[in-house]
Amino acid sequence: MILRFLQSLLEKKLSASTLRVYVAAISSRHIKVDSQTVGSHSLVTRFLKGAQRRNPPRAVRVPSWDLPLVLGALRLPPFEPLDQAPLKWLSAKIAFLLAIASAKRASELHALSVSEQCIRWNSDGTGVALWPNPSFFPRGAHYNQVIELAAYGPSHPPDEEASSAELLCPVRALRCYIQETAGFRQSDGLFVCYGGPRKGQALSRQRLSKWVVEVIEEAYKSRGLPLPLNIRGHSTRRWRPQGQCSCSPRSGCSCFSGTLRTFLIGEDRIPRDYVGNSHPVLSTASGGQ
Repeated sequence: MILRFLQSLLEKKLSASTLRVYVAAISSRHIKVDSQTVGSHSLVTRFLKGAQRRNPPRAVRVPSWDLPLVLGALRLPPFEPLDQAPLKWLSAKIAFLLAIASAKRASELHALSVSEQCIRWNSDGTGVALWPNPSFFPRGAHYNQVIELAAYGPSHPPDEEASSAELLCPVRALRCYIQETAGFRQSDGLFVCYGGPRKGQALSRQRLSKWVVEVIEEAYKSRGLPLPLNIRGHSTRRWRPQGQCSCSPRSGCSCFSGTLRTFLIGEDRIPRDYVGNSHPVLSTASGGQ
């Protein structure tokens, strides 16, 4: 009976990992079979191995959307001018820029805070450091990983190219977002609801991911282009500078912090010597406060 049920799920194209969830739920309530739990029974384990071979996981190596196209849209209405942008799009813009700059999971971005112990601005206005709420325990071994962001523009003269780079500066967008939400903010969480009955309250992790997706969708709509398939908020973590290592984002490797920087250098929006070791535009460093 159990195997027939699992077979019906398999025929519906459910993945092997989903079948394992069903098996675990059944095992927690079902009596033992042949002195074994359902999940450890040889027939069930063999069935799950076969399901894994029949429906192997599909790894999406490259996002279906175009990063330069989206970054180009972030320089235009409704995202700019920043001080005139609707709060909806200001919120979405800073969510996307932080996601692409840090390659963090939605849960890690959701844990960022505006409390004094979690955010520190450079005294000269050239950057900011962000820590997650101390009560947050991320997946993996990189506990309380700080995100350090340096502003675009201060080290070179204000010309047309420099101002274009500043339109994508996460520090500029972050400062504006915190100022705009200060009047109604009811939570120390960095991201808060911008409207409705929950205005000012902490944003959910799922809604934060939706903001990232909405930026991508708006970029394509503004160009009159069809929307890419299967847009996911976490797909920002799959973008990395060309020629960098192929490590996993969860490893904490610093190569993932250079995506936005590499794009701007490629467009000659910021000078190459601006992003040396002494002036990192985007960098992540492990460690506590």
